[in-house]
Amino acid sequence: MACSITMLQSLAHLILTLRNCTVYMISTFFSLNTGTDTSINPDSNILNQHIRNVYYSPNSFYNHKRSLHSSHCKNGGFSIFHNNIRSLKKNLESLQTHLLSELDLQFSIIALTETRITNLKEIDFNPNISGYVFEYVPTPLSAGGVGIYINENLDYTVVERTSNPAFQASWIEILVPNKKNVICGILYRQHNFSESFSFLF
Repeated sequence: MACSITMLQSLAHLILTLRNCTVYMISTFFSLNTGTDTSINPDSNILNQHIRNVYYSPNSFYNHKRSLHSSHCKNGGFSIFHNNIRSLKKNLESLQTHLLSELDLQFSIIALTETRITNLKEIDFNPNISGYVFEYVPTPLSAGGVGIYINENLDYTVVERTSNPAFQASWIEILVPNKKNVICGILYRQHNFSESFSFLF
């Protein structure tokens, strides 16, 4: 039960973006206030607090998703889910049964931090989720590690994998026919290496 509560709390990290609903989703989930000025430097605006988070229970998310599909998004969409899994081996089943099945959405990307898959040994469990391809970066420590589940209907290439004591990261490029490609990344910073991490960036 504790695991389920932890995963419900992770819904704060859930981002849902649907094709043909860009304007609607921005006005619903975010208030970016970026206007049309393309010369804005994102680094100089990173501290501006223009993002409004919306929290959902699985039931309220399900109902909101249904209303979006019925009234705004009839052609499906692109969705990303993030969860700090705190050991994929221990919590994979709970992720599938207590969260993904309740949300009832075939996410395009499921991004996980703190998988605790280490580079010290081979994976000793089956990390597969039906309908997805799993890409991961192990951690050299006992904590950390990242993984990305990519919907099997998406074409993608791995751009970069990084694993060191300060952080682990994985970047992929999703190939979208006749449109700009989408780059997705997942990064986990180790708690005890904040100075090293800051130096790298």
